Amino acid sequence: MLYIKSLIMRILFFAFSIVLIFLTSCDRGVAPNPPVNSYNDFVARFVYVGQADATLITTPNGKTFLFDAATASGAEDYLIPLLDSLRINHIDVAIASHMHSDHIGGFDDVFEAVPLTGFCYDHGGEYHTDAYDDYITAVADRRRTISIGDTLNIGEVEIVCFASGAEGMTPIGENEKSVAIIISYKGFDLFLGGDLTGIDNANQIDVESHIAPNLPQVELYQSDHHSSRYCNNETILAALRPLHSVISCGIDNMYGFPTPEAVARMSVWSDIYRTDLSGTITVSVIDSSDYVISTQH
Repeated sequence: MLYIKSLIMRILFFAFSIVLIFLTSCDRGVAPNPPVNSYNDFVARFVYVGQADATLITTPNGKTFLFDAATASGAEDYLIPLLDSLRINHIDVAIASHMHSDHIGGFDDVFEAVPLTGFCYDHGGEYHTDAYDDYITAVADRRRTISIGDTLNIGEVEIVCFASGAEGMTPIGENEKSVAIIISYKGFDLFLGGDLTGIDNANQIDVESHIAPNLPQVELYQSDHHSSRYCNNETILAALRPLHSVISCGIDNMYGFPTPEAVARMSVWSDIYRTDLSGTITVSVIDSSDYVISTQH
């Protein structure tokens, strides 16, 4: 009988110890499935919009920035559904890189669905197409001209203009007038340049080499002009020294983008992501040493 009582006491003591350990662990906040880092501080989305361009930036304090808005069909089929899925109900700031329809054709539809509450910046001047007329109507009195050296601040995010309207040069066409910016967040730098040109010939001038001396190193580079053979030259790439490059282009597009020449030049410096192969490309940033690049597929 004494042995049985002793055994019962041992069992009770062991059970009490287990309960005590459990309660102590709970008091210390131990969780069986700790939350995974969501990397939701600063997010840049290179949206697949067919053979066109649109980049959406969201910031930690809930601000939204849109650089280009694709064609009308690209905005309708891809960009606006993305905005809706993210529950974005306004655009704080926008920039139109230049006036070609694959970059501005969707602004009127986007701003009808998701109102612009701030300003839309571009290189100024006029252009004579239906897409341009629709763009001007959509932005109305919120249109502003951005110039080299101008800085925009969206919370902790800084946007600096390095090219606009081919300032200091004599442009031949619209691509050379592209607005080029660097977006910075906690040491992470991202270059966007629309259809900026990188060669001198009868149709265009080399704006990339002209601005290269003023450019800092960046973590991520969006290739100019969907990776045309005449852009993304060695001079601008040597200045930017990007760790990663993103190419925005449509599946089996008629222009043959990205061209092998441009891809080869970028490959010297960076790994390469393509929207035609991977869909929308998302860059989620904590800071310059802590970020994740993911693809839609």
